[in-house]
Amino acid sequence: SLSPLPLPLPLGLQEEKYFKYI
Repeated sequence: SLSPLPLPLPLGLQEEKYFKYI
């Protein structure tokens, strides 16, 4: 998935949570 921020976490786990904050 495309994340607007370079996350140190494996994309897919915190992905949804980060998108909800944005």
